[in-house]
Amino acid sequence: QKRVLGVISSAPTDGFGFYGPTGVGKSFLLWAQAKECAYAGIPVIFRTAAEYIDGMRQSQVSSEIESGGIDLSTIKPQTHLFLDELDNTPTTDYGIRTMFELADAFWRMKGEVKMSYACNASKEELAQMIGPATLRRFDELTSFRLTLISGGK
Repeated sequence: QKRVLGVISSAPTDGFGFYGPTGVGKSFLLWAQAKECAYAGIPVIFRTAAEYIDGMRQSQVSSEIESGGIDLSTIKPQTHLFLDELDNTPTTDYGIRTMFELADAFWRMKGEVKMSYACNASKEELAQMIGPATLRRFDELTSFRLTLISGGK
């Protein structure tokens, strides 16, 4: 964990992919990093994967982007997207397609935006859940992929 904290401390506004079991501090690190970005004046979007998908689904029946959804046309340069519980993306066609659209929209702005995410599954398992093309785009928006382990295990 000291190595992970050292990497994050050296570049707190860079993009990170956090992998590890429940309870090792991935979400805590995302929130701490989001605060650092906000303190640095970087626009922050923070969602769980499920909140994002639910918000976008609700937007299909409303003229407004619902809470949790993201109007991709309004993303500003330098925005940092934080997605928690990425492995909780609904594995329906809609969920997978919507997550790809998010990944692709941010990926097309690569160099102008960053991303950090947390996942309980391994990278290989996550690729099976959300698709390898989606994960590749997300990973290209991050500088580091770190695996956290529980103490003593």
